[in-house]
Amino acid sequence: AHVLGQLDITGGAVRIQVDFPMAYIISNSNVVNLVDIEDPVNPVVVGTYTPTSQPKDLAVLSNQLYIVCNDGFRIMDVSCPTNLVEIAFVAHTNMTYPTAIHLAGHRAYVSCFYSVHAFDVSDPANVHYIGASYTGGATQHATTYSNKMFVTGDYHWHVFDTLTNPIPYDVGGTNAEALGLSSQGWSRDSVVVGPYIFSARGGDGLVVLHYAEFDADADGLDDRWEWVQFGHTGNLPFGDADGDGISNWGEFLNDLCPTNADQDADGIADGWETRHLLNLANSDASADADGDGALNVDEFIADTDPQNAASRFQLDIGQGAMQDEVLLTFSSSVARRYCVQYSTNLLADTWQDVAPEASGNGSTLSVSSSAALPGVYYRAKVRKP
Repeated sequence: AHVLGQLDITGGAVRIQVDFPMAYIISNSNVVNLVDIEDPVNPVVVGTYTPTSQPKDLAVLSNQLYIVCNDGFRIMDVSCPTNLVEIAFVAHTNMTYPTAIHLAGHRAYVSCFYSVHAFDVSDPANVHYIGASYTGGATQHATTYSNKMFVTGDYHWHVFDTLTNPIPYDVGGTNAEALGLSSQGWSRDSVVVGPYIFSARGGDGLVVLHYAEFDADADGLDDRWEWVQFGHTGNLPFGDADGDGISNWGEFLNDLCPTNADQDADGIADGWETRHLLNLANSDASADADGDGALNVDEFIADTDPQNAASRFQLDIGQGAMQDEVLLTFSSSVARRYCVQYSTNLLADTWQDVAPEASGNGSTLSVSSSAALPGVYYRAKVRKP
């Protein structure tokens, strides 16, 4: 490893979140720095924000920055880094000494002294308080993984179920004394990967814990999740019950419904939206992510790339091999079927096939037509099988 780039932050940096190409850094001088890291060799501060109360932690989702402060948490619109706009402020009426925030789906979890508080942030301008879970000890951090919330406290760890109840409830935990760990230094943070909890402790450094899943059939899917979603266990983790292109295991990890192929009901399959970096939470069918004139839903139908303006469904007409022949070409996808048609009367809207419908080959398809006469119109149709 080597240092690729460096940026001095006044007062030193204490917390960071990255949503490329931006990094958001809290400094010891209680300033939130907005840093452009598109060029990692030369990171540049492009904006700053100083809350009215000391910032403790932050989380970012798209163009929304969540900042936990002593007096509560703020949701800021950071689409313009030089001019942050406050979307909402949630006071600490129900929170005592907030220290950290974690986002999971439409929920925000704020770690506080002896408790974790859940909020519905599906509409950031109108945040709703869900409720609190008490941890039995001072809480430093909370993170979610596979429909569970893992709370790291000064001397303890707790696992909460977030699936069957909007308010997480405690399903188990342990503490430093029970594990024979040092009582010197607090646990500050944890990251969960699979069945392992990697925890940073002041007195012990890195501690790796193993937790037991509720997975009697050992298929990688939490049994309670299977019962809620399917009504039974034994579902194949790499199956795709709703045919949306996301495996059952992927739906489980991302807290999606495995029997609903279109979570936001925008006409675009969830797997396709995920692969092409669209929004599963809100309908973006009528948006045009790459500005090429084709709506996202049209790019889905054609299986073109909504993030690449050069990728679009277009019928090109050229001279065929014979004098009275035209050559019709277009880019194709192996996941779609195509049919080229012609008409001599657009007002009547009557069309005839130039050739039978065919599957795409992932490259350019060509169709020849001998109807190269004045007043002949052509179109290409595409559909998902």
